[in-house]
Amino acid sequence: EKVYAERHILCEFEIDANVRFRGDQGDLMELLGNLLENAFKWANHRVLLTARMESTNAGGKGLHLSFEDDGPGIAADRVEHLLQRGVRGDERVQGHGIGLSIVQDIVKAYSGSIQGSRSQSLGGARFDLSSTPSSTASATGNNISVVAALDIHILVAADAAIKPSTSLRA
Repeated sequence: EKVYAERHILCEFEIDANVRFRGDQGDLMELLGNLLENAFKWANHRVLLTARMESTNAGGKGLHLSFEDDGPGIAADRVEHLLQRGVRGDERVQGHGIGLSIVQDIVKAYSGSIQGSRSQSLGGARFDLSSTPSSTASATGNNISVVAALDIHILVAADAAIKPSTSLRA
């Protein structure tokens, strides 16, 4: 059974076809899994994932991932607290409180940044992950398609494959 199929969440993707994560595939899967799980958990009806390569101050292109939902959102003064290990957004909701801290640890390991805020377009939570070209280079030299990694997660959650800039209902 698919994890959030009974909720009928509309999952939208705005993904540039050339988006690549230069690092460990397990790290990318952990990032996508934790942030998509949170978005699906808290969303009322919609989740939006945006992935693109952005120009950086250093002159190169860095990976930018944005995860948004239309749920209750997170107060700005609680974001840093929620990134700590063992902290849960709501004790009444199932979870362990380690997902966002794992995401933060991975992002820091790649010298990237994570920002939490309110989604201007959907009204719920928004998490933005950014990296510089040098921070996405790993010792293994992996160059992983974000679209291919998302296909794996969506097949597990919603039983449907994705294409760049598409929508599906979980």
